[in-house]
Amino acid sequence: MMDEDPTQNRMNDSLLLYNSLLVNTFLKLNSIIVFFNKYDLIDEKLKKYKIADFLPEYDGTNDKKAWIAWLEKKFGEKADQHNVVLHKHKTTATDPKLMKKVIESVKELIFRDQSKNLGLI
Repeated sequence: MMDEDPTQNRMNDSLLLYNSLLVNTFLKLNSIIVFFNKYDLIDEKLKKYKIADFLPEYDGTNDKKAWIAWLEKKFGEKADQHNVVLHKHKTTATDPKLMKKVIESVKELIFRDQSKNLGLI
């Protein structure tokens, strides 16, 4: 569990936590799953706020497609640096059909990774 620091940008917090997972020698990750949650709320937020005001390194346009592509690239580059396969899911926790699909996908991924770790595939 990570306490939120009210003085720290939440995206920076997320990237720091993500990086700490990738470099943790006890975890020895083969793959990692990143959930881009509240996907349904992004458009509403982008009407009110400019991403670059909160993340100066962001140089894309202020639309959902560009923002998510930038995030996927940012998280993907970190995973690549550590030879970890990144699995991404855009989620809306209030959509039961989508959440069921995501959960099934995650279960399949865990099963596949464990089978690989045990030498079954």
